[in-house]
Amino acid sequence: MPMRKLKNIIISILTISYLVVVLGLIDDKSHNLPCKLIRVNILDSLEQGFVTGEDILSVIQDRQKKILGYPVGGINTDKMENLLNAIPSIKSAEIYKTIDGALNINVVQRKPILRIFYRNRQNYYIDSEGEIIPLS
Repeated sequence: MPMRKLKNIIISILTISYLVVVLGLIDDKSHNLPCKLIRVNILDSLEQGFVTGEDILSVIQDRQKKILGYPVGGINTDKMENLLNAIPSIKSAEIYKTIDGALNINVVQRKPILRIFYRNRQNYYIDSEGEIIPLS
């Protein structure tokens, strides 16, 4: 009985070790993989029309000139998310990399509920959370 238990423990340790090594190799290869595709998903694009996919790509490519072909591991998604979240018409942005070399950008726009008109001043929207959205 103790021999069978020891055998099961050894097999379990070897299996876990194998999985750790394999996952480490996969992560290393995907880290050096060049970015092949940028997918921009504006999740509420049918409801709001403040931001387009081209706008998002333009903002990101102004900061980091060459994304396509650049190693996926070297792309700073946190910095890109902060850049997009600073745009007043964007409520939230999530950017993540996939194992096949794609960069996915998911954006949720703010929902305006009121437009403010001023004479001789800048007009703006107010969204459902009370945030000000300047007119483009």
